[in-house]
Amino acid sequence: MTIDPGLSEMHPGDPIRSSDWNTLASAVGGLQIGVTGAGYLGVSQFTSEIWERSTTSAAYVPAVKGTVAFAQKTTVLVAGHGHGLTRDKDVSLDIAIYVDGTLLGRRDNTSELAPWGAGVLQSNANSLSSWNQVLALGSTVVDAGSRAFEIRFRARGGGKEVLFSGASLWVVRLGPAA
Repeated sequence: MTIDPGLSEMHPGDPIRSSDWNTLASAVGGLQIGVTGAGYLGVSQFTSEIWERSTTSAAYVPAVKGTVAFAQKTTVLVAGHGHGLTRDKDVSLDIAIYVDGTLLGRRDNTSELAPWGAGVLQSNANSLSSWNQVLALGSTVVDAGSRAFEIRFRARGGGKEVLFSGASLWVVRLGPAA
């Protein structure tokens, strides 16, 4: 087993090389760790082909899409990140995660517009020209097969422009679902 000699000097929260993680996890738990997109543990990152997008739509529009294949039912953590700007204090930029076309984190039987884990940017009069980070975060269980993940954004209420730039989508495979 060849691992980073400085690994024993690390503190909680320090980054660890994926090769070290795979070696350690295999040694201590006998975990099956795949080397392809169908692996049990791992991270897939997707970025937008267009750096900056804008919309005035009240309906969610795509920002970043990606597809990940799973060998079995798997627990995933999904994060959507980017920078947002609103130029009107009365409109917010919302970002949300979709899995296989379904809004992740939607409360059942409610009329609420924003799901759990959605990112919301509402500027005030003093920050109308400032770009701010926006993050959407959620966890779910996906069945085996190819799954489509997507970050979408909108101008809540519509009619006023919002901008979303540098968007990225992260799908973290946490392991087989029980």
